Amino acid sequence: MSSLVQDVRYGLRMLRKNRGATVIAIGTLALGIGANTAIFSVVNAVLMAPLPYRDPDRIVTLLRKGNGPASPADFLDWKAQARAFAYMATAEAWLANLTGRERPEQIVGLHLSQEMFPLLGVSLPSAGRSWRRILKKAKTKSSC
Repeated sequence: MSSLVQDVRYGLRMLRKNRGATVIAIGTLALGIGANTAIFSVVNAVLMAPLPYRDPDRIVTLLRKGNGPASPADFLDWKAQARAFAYMATAEAWLANLTGRERPEQIVGLHLSQEMFPLLGVSLPSAGRSWRRILKKAKTKSSC
């Protein structure tokens, strides 16, 4: 134990004697610790934090033959026969071109079925109306 105390005292004397090297060492440690903290914060928020959905560990993706999207007919059959799922919803990639600016821009989005919002535990979308409300209005208009 006395050897450790002697080593620490010697190290402090050397740091006091070489102030330039001390400043560089402390600055390097501060930058390294700060960068490590920032990277961990991003990785924790993006990769390690649970998804912001209701029961994210219960959400699964069903694919046709394990690697491809299911056809609408397959999805409807699966939905009619499924007893193990509370909700089943579909999502399809969607691309559109936004024009009217200097340069056209390609927009990436998703077409979602109406079951997607309750599946994710979202009562209403943050902007616009939910599909249930839209379909409810369309049914009441068509029945008149």
